[in-house]
Amino acid sequence: NTAEGHGGGLAECEGTIEGNLIGDNGASLDGGGLYRCSTVIRGNRIEGNSVGKRLGGGLFECRGWIADNTIEANDAREGGGAYGCVGALVGNLFIKNVAEAFYISGHFGYGNANGGFGGAVSNHSGTIDQNLFLENSGLGYTPPGTTGDCRSIDFASQRGAKGGAVYQSNGRMTNALFVENFITPPSCRGPDETQEIFLNFNGGAVFEFEGDIVHNTFVSNRALDHGGAISDCSGVIQNNIFWLNSAAGDAQIHNSSLPNHCLIQGWTSGGTGNIDLDPRFVDPENGDFHLRHDSPCIDSGVLIASVTDDYDGNTRPFHWSTQYGGDGSGYDMGAYEFRPTSDVDYDGKVGALDLIVFQYDWGAVSGLGEKIYTPSGMATDMDGNGVVDTRDLLWFLEGIK
Repeated sequence: NTAEGHGGGLAECEGTIEGNLIGDNGASLDGGGLYRCSTVIRGNRIEGNSVGKRLGGGLFECRGWIADNTIEANDAREGGGAYGCVGALVGNLFIKNVAEAFYISGHFGYGNANGGFGGAVSNHSGTIDQNLFLENSGLGYTPPGTTGDCRSIDFASQRGAKGGAVYQSNGRMTNALFVENFITPPSCRGPDETQEIFLNFNGGAVFEFEGDIVHNTFVSNRALDHGGAISDCSGVIQNNIFWLNSAAGDAQIHNSSLPNHCLIQGWTSGGTGNIDLDPRFVDPENGDFHLRHDSPCIDSGVLIASVTDDYDGNTRPFHWSTQYGGDGSGYDMGAYEFRPTSDVDYDGKVGALDLIVFQYDWGAVSGLGEKIYTPSGMATDMDGNGVVDTRDLLWFLEGIK
């Protein structure tokens, strides 16, 4: 469907919108998929909607409970997935949404051209909890007819794309996974024919979030300029993991509040309780960012009383380690709270080899004096008390069922 105006799919609906496919719609103005719908938007697939040079490819200024939707491959100038929504974003999958800058009258920049802000979400107000942000992007624009150089661009007005996943939002961001979101510049060069256009392309995942950023995992996001993971964020930054993000400067965090109790790769800028160690994910190459039993993130966070579960909905905290000394509350860093699993060899399945490993470890004892990441160092020590015993066997057998 195509609307000459707002809302290519649905406009100004009130009530529950559930279990629908809202796809391949367009609008000449804002809201390619949904425009100013409210109350409950749940369990829908919102994909392939577009508004070109306008706002909110998937959703525009929707209010209420936006939960458990797949919001994929929508595009707009700003807020490729969602723009200007108010309320709770919970349990959604934001995948490959795009915010792309556009070009007017021979100039590229603020006032003459803009966009490329918030590939997934822009100008949201409210809770952002338990969402996956995967491969969303903010794109710069190549002016027509430049064929490789940008000498006609007004560089003084250039703003650059920002916030590959989230841009200029406020509230609280918890238990989210940000993976491979990115900011990319125009595919052309500057006036001297060698200068690449990397002006203010900041915040590969998040730019200008005003609110607390707690218990999130940021992996392999990238920005061309600064802040491969986050940039210009002013709230509390706590109990997060920042790993393998990249940028020309400040690969993980740029121009933001001082983080505390986070795992931050290459971090040397201070803060309490921050560590720079391999987070030991279960299978990062295949998108599994759960923590292994030997992760330094286990029990290394601090108490945030309002956060009572994790990305999977499992209860926080789960006490298992005292090695790295958070505040003793047992809260882990990142989107996932560690839970022991019967897959003790981490091959993705529970089988005979896991039982062999358990038999080998039976009766083994290890403790804090061995300078390992956990009291046990053994995946078979299910309760983390430093010995593989009957309690662990019962837990292990429960996982085989």
